[in-house]
Amino acid sequence: MKNTHLPDVCAPAFRRKILGALVASAFAGTFAPAFAEEDSQLSHVVVSASKIEQATAEAPSNVSVITASKIENSNAIRLGDVLTAQVPALYLRGGAVGNTSRDAGSSIISLRGAYGARTKVVIDGVASLADANSGNLNLSTLGLGDVERIEVVPGVSSSLYGSDAIGGVINVITKAPTKREINAGYTQGFGDGERTRYEFGYRDRFASGLGISLSYYHQKMEGYAKNDFLTVKPGACGTCTTAVSGWTKTVDNTGVTQYIIGDKGAVASTAQNFNATLFYDISPDSKVKAGFTYYDSTIGYSPYNLYLKSAAGDVTLPATNLQIDGKRIASLTEASLSLPGENSKVDTRYFAGYEGKIFGDFLLKFDVSRFDRDAFYLSKGTTVASTYSGGPGTATHTPNITNDAQLQLSFAAGNDHFIVTGLAVNTGQLNRRVYTVSDWRNDDSKTATTDSADGYTRTNSIFIQDQYSLTSAATLYLGARYDDWSTHGTIKKPAGINPLVNVDEHSYSALSPRVALVYKLIDGVTLKSSMGNAFRAPTLYDLYAADTVSGAKLITSDFNLKPEKAQAWDLGTEINLKNGANIRMAYFHTKISDMIYSKETAYTGPYTASIPATVTILSQKTNAAEGLTKGVELSGDMPLTRWLRASASYTYTDARITKDNTGTGLLDKQLVFVPKNMASLGLDAKYHQWSGSWLSRYSGLTYSNATNSDTEKNVYGGVSKYWVSDMKLSYQIDRNFKASFLVNNVFDKKYYEYYLMPGRNLALQVSASF
Repeated sequence: MKNTHLPDVCAPAFRRKILGALVASAFAGTFAPAFAEEDSQLSHVVVSASKIEQATAEAPSNVSVITASKIENSNAIRLGDVLTAQVPALYLRGGAVGNTSRDAGSSIISLRGAYGARTKVVIDGVASLADANSGNLNLSTLGLGDVERIEVVPGVSSSLYGSDAIGGVINVITKAPTKREINAGYTQGFGDGERTRYEFGYRDRFASGLGISLSYYHQKMEGYAKNDFLTVKPGACGTCTTAVSGWTKTVDNTGVTQYIIGDKGAVASTAQNFNATLFYDISPDSKVKAGFTYYDSTIGYSPYNLYLKSAAGDVTLPATNLQIDGKRIASLTEASLSLPGENSKVDTRYFAGYEGKIFGDFLLKFDVSRFDRDAFYLSKGTTVASTYSGGPGTATHTPNITNDAQLQLSFAAGNDHFIVTGLAVNTGQLNRRVYTVSDWRNDDSKTATTDSADGYTRTNSIFIQDQYSLTSAATLYLGARYDDWSTHGTIKKPAGINPLVNVDEHSYSALSPRVALVYKLIDGVTLKSSMGNAFRAPTLYDLYAADTVSGAKLITSDFNLKPEKAQAWDLGTEINLKNGANIRMAYFHTKISDMIYSKETAYTGPYTASIPATVTILSQKTNAAEGLTKGVELSGDMPLTRWLRASASYTYTDARITKDNTGTGLLDKQLVFVPKNMASLGLDAKYHQWSGSWLSRYSGLTYSNATNSDTEKNVYGGVSKYWVSDMKLSYQIDRNFKASFLVNNVFDKKYYEYYLMPGRNLALQVSASF
């Protein structure tokens, strides 16, 4: 019987076939022609699971693939929207998604219960999207029109991808020109999703071997006011002289009574992307590319809205001795309000790569990437002089740089082996500064530096994987990666506990082995199992951020933090039926040790100008916890008719703290930002000139506080359980033009993900391609 996993590797014809396939998918697909425009998982060829081009059924993990056609048929604005409810066990919110948040916000992402910077997100298999500050992911860096497909590989993947790949890997594969294409689009949103967006793209491939790709995207979001509220917790009445109305009685996410008295105003944002890439075919088997991408965004602000009214009319600030529900607010001033400031971000990526055959049938790939990131945000001070219009405050700047380089060699060895091996280097640099400003609305009004953090990391890596054909039905994957991670830095805080700390270089190493078996049980049914180790290096922010005060807590970093470690195994199956249906199931089990959490102890001093005597708790980052995540993933898609396809998924995840040395009572608490249950139902249709999609998603019990104290879910500051549905309907007017109608939150579901999420909102879209 012919081996469907690694057929006849000793034959020169096979070596030419697999190496040719790898060449065709240069730079993880960059130079490949577009795959067939089909949404069935059955038809997909992937490269991310083993860095070898193979069908999804042959991959050692149940890889999810989102194609360009799937993206086009969705309501997506940015990468996170594309992934939402499309991948089992993947949860995204905040800045990761564009239909429910503003630009430049922090992204929240978890895969198989590994939240935060524990899921690796890369562009074309190499460039990490995690910044060098806190590991935050900017999923707006690439415009969706530049994406060929997205491959999501669940499960520990450090054996090939190094640090952060505990939950898995998300590989965003970009488009390359195969012919002349000119594309343009315009979108106008209404209601809570009011926005204006336009985009332009040009790709061409010339007979000389030269190719070019240019694109530009611009978006302005108006924001909406009544999602981020002003709240108070009044005391006993005592002397209440002014009774007011307009407030709403509610509770915070822990159940303590509070009152909504206004909102912080609509928060508008603007963002733009530009991409320019050149491609050149040196020969039929040798190619190069180079280019850059640029992204910038700004979050603005608008006047707050106060809902309170007295007998004399609208309440204006400052106000004293207000009576709310028989309780007293002694003083209400603009200085006491938590108001948003300007937030700006600029990301620039430079990249280059070579791919080609050497010594006959050896495939060599070399890629380099550099991310220059700069961001700042302005915060209002707490003195009476700090008002909505201006006054003292702080400006926090977090310029950081990441560099990635990878050399990879792939070749057939002997009769039954195919080897992938390589070297990789990653460096990170953070130069964080916090300034006092005389006007918190003006970044140019800096007066002094209150603290600074300069941190540097370097990781040198070597990896190897052997794809070994055991029999015609069984393929074994054996791989390992060795990472040597080192760091050094400087922390300065003139008014802090330690005004100056110089941290000498220190290092840790990690060996991440992995073994996986893929077995073809019968035609169309494949069994898969894997086990391996992974690790995550601490972020530069966790290592070197200067101490800060938040309420009664003094929050400090720890430059002695060690990398987190994980051990995992999974067992799954993929079933491909003759009618085009696909069913995938998996059980996963991941143990994380040396988890980085905040350990809290009593603080009794010293007290300084920046550490008031009201501070009673020291909260310090430390390797103080262990966690266990286990669960079940189910997903599938099938054709209902020739023009209609259905998909569905369900994930159950039990993610808990199993060891706690933090002193905060975390034992057996559910890990934050990991829904216990997630589900989705989708429809994709194409009938003559009409096409459309429907996607309903469910998110279950989720906590955002490590102590799981946020038990109130459907309130401001809580995380709701919810079903939400989106739809899109498109009509191909002629060969070149298409019109679309989009509805987000079709049933106008009211739910919270800390903020009140947008209600039903509409958009009209016109696109053209030539």
